[in-house]
Order: sequence, then C-alpha cells, then structure tokens
Amino acid sequence: LDFSSDGAFLASGGQDRKVHLWRVKAARKQEKAGGHAAKVTAVAFTSGGEKVVSGGFDRSVRFWDPRTGRQLQKLATKGRLDAVAVSPDDRYLVTGGDDRLVRLWRLQDNLMSRVKGSHWSAVTVLAFAPNNAKILASAGEDRHVRVWSLVGDLNERRLIGHKRAVSGLAISPDGSLVASSSIDGTVRLWDLRDPSMNPVPLKLKSAQATGVVFIPGSPDLAISDDEGNIQLWNPEDASLRPIFRGGAQSKIYHLAINAAGTLLGAASTSGNTYLLSV
Repeated sequence: LDFSSDGAFLASGGQDRKVHLWRVKAARKQEKAGGHAAKVTAVAFTSGGEKVVSGGFDRSVRFWDPRTGRQLQKLATKGRLDAVAVSPDDRYLVTGGDDRLVRLWRLQDNLMSRVKGSHWSAVTVLAFAPNNAKILASAGEDRHVRVWSLVGDLNERRLIGHKRAVSGLAISPDGSLVASSSIDGTVRLWDLRDPSMNPVPLKLKSAQATGVVFIPGSPDLAISDDEGNIQLWNPEDASLRPIFRGGAQSKIYHLAINAAGTLLGAASTSGNTYLLSV
C-alpha cells in the first residue's frame, strides 16, 4: 500500500494478483489495473509519482503507469518477493523476499547494483527515510531490524529486541527514529542517535501488531493489529487513541500515510482498502 507523493493516487495489491490504482479525491478505482501471475505482496510509487512498482510471488518486479494502469516494464527476480521500496531520490529500487537478500537496483537502467545477504530468513518489510535516500531499514521473519547506510559499502546496524517476526517498519521524516511492529504484539521505537538504547516496547493488550507509520507533522504514530484496529500512539505521553475498529474478520495488514499527514490508508484481509482522516 502506498500513496503517490502528491496524494492523488493510492496503490494496493493482494491475493487477486492485481495492482489496484485508486484516485484518492474521487475515492474510486481506476478502470484499468495491472496484474501479476500470483499474489501481489508489495507496491511503491516513485517519488515523482510517474510510476508504480510492484512485486509478488510470481518472482517479478513490474512497473505501471498510475494514470492508465498500463504495464511499462517487467523484471525477473530469483525468488518470491515480499517487499519493495523506492529511494526518495528515485535512484534505487530495493527488493526483499524469501531468498533472505536485500537487493538494490538502479532505476536508471533497472540493473541490479548491490546485494546484501544478512537476514536469516525472509525479508518481508523495507523502508527508506522519507527525506534521506542514504538510510534504509529491512526486517522480516528473523525478528531483527537492520538499518543500512547506502553510502559506500552498505554499512549495517542491527536492532535486536522483537521475539517474533517483524511485520512493519517506518523511519521518521528526519531519519533519527525507526519504528517497528511485530506479531509478538509490540511496537518499538529505536533512536538511531543512541545505538546503545534498548527501547521499552509498547505492548498491545492481546493482538499482534501488523503495521506502523509515522504521521508527518505530528508526534503520533499509527499502529494496526490483527484484530482490525488502528490506533494513534503518542510516545511523548504514552497515550493510545483508537481511530478505527474493523473487527477480527477484517485484519489490517498494511498502512500508508500521505505526505501531508492528513490521510491514512489501510489494507485489510477482507479485501477492503480504507481511507481515514488523521
């Protein structure tokens, strides 16, 4: 799930093997939507919004025109894809999947630039710092969050604390904080300025945490869970404020926030995509 930089479009993907493109203002789906040969697991806009990138279980990366839904290009990958991310400067596409590798592709020519294999199991979530193309975070089934500096030789910092798979990742606009959610029912906020810090996690009462995003211009983070709830968490006063209750039959599995910090997108296992004012 991802918004275009101007907030005009929202892209989503899922079990139906299609990439769905939504016009946000009209709250309607494009007439044309592209498709993969298997489940679509991740989508991301380029920073200018001219293209949507998608990845899926069919071992391919595909590029789409969001205005027409037309497929522009297809790249073959070596394994099942679970995550894609585009750097804020549009220089790199990053992919992760069941081969445990973090792969960097140059968007200028769509050639693989670098490969880093440091995870012990599938890489399922990726996040760039919104305003810093040199900072990337990756995580997945091995429970560890890894933060990469893309300057030079992909220097790595490992953040250890979750007891089960990491389900969501976000980096603050200034690049100083990393938020991670996990199916262990916790959300952790890591301060990259203090590598020795082991954050006290936010523990959800009974649910698995499935996603997390920073809200631009606000101290709040949005958190989703497998019981269909979305809450706003303010780490400054430790408050939690419910903003959506979808129920256990509508598990929220991914969140996205527009650049203005005014609209939150939420994708659910029921097949619905929600838009919420924040």
